[in-house]
Amino acid sequence: MLEMGSKWGQLLRLTKGGSYGSFPGAMARPIRVEYANAVYHVTARGNERKAIYRDDADRQRFLETIEETVERFGLAIHAFCLMPNHYHLLLQTPRANLSAAAGWLQTTYSIRFNRRHRRSGHLFQGRYKAHVVEEDAYARELIKYIHLNPVRPKDKRKPVPPERKRELASYRWSSHRAYAGIDKQPPPSWVCLDWLSYFGRTRGLRKPSIGVRSIGCLARWYVRLGWISAKAWSSVENRSGRWFVSCGQSGG
Repeated sequence: MLEMGSKWGQLLRLTKGGSYGSFPGAMARPIRVEYANAVYHVTARGNERKAIYRDDADRQRFLETIEETVERFGLAIHAFCLMPNHYHLLLQTPRANLSAAAGWLQTTYSIRFNRRHRRSGHLFQGRYKAHVVEEDAYARELIKYIHLNPVRPKDKRKPVPPERKRELASYRWSSHRAYAGIDKQPPPSWVCLDWLSYFGRTRGLRKPSIGVRSIGCLARWYVRLGWISAKAWSSVENRSGRWFVSCGQSGG
């Protein structure tokens, strides 16, 4: 089995044991593969494996920078987790702009981190790594994989000890609490929870396909930003299990 990020551009999947393996018959793909509504697991580690956050203020600043990235590049963030020396994002790119978005996120946060701590030099260890998520069957396992990072044993083949479940429930710096419905505070507005359908929380809706699952979430976000008017995306219809949004023209 391949370790996460062991090969640039390798198309990977999660196995039942929580590790990554190649899709049967899948060919290696260049890391710059970009297309509309592509879904990626994006991660980056600190330079020399050092921490990329020194305190909660840094973590909050990173989340704020993610929000700005969503606004600038029209992303959908389906899951996230901040670890001491790396981060995980499960994101979707309606505009086929992964490189621009991820590059802006890391560069902007690095500048802010360096200014705050009066340091210079690279914060991240090279460029981010991204793996295309192409199979609906693995989306649920990938979300679990991302959320379990704070409590996963060093030996990733071993299960998470039961006594660490409470620790996971109290971990603030991921989207786990929003998915589990245990956070007293509302989740960040930029976190798209449409994939709750993978965990049986469909609110009576049939699960749409991965390519269009977040359309409703994105349309609501675009209305909030003022990119389209509430009147413009006038109808959301469930057709053959898929969600379609009629956006029309902005400003109407």
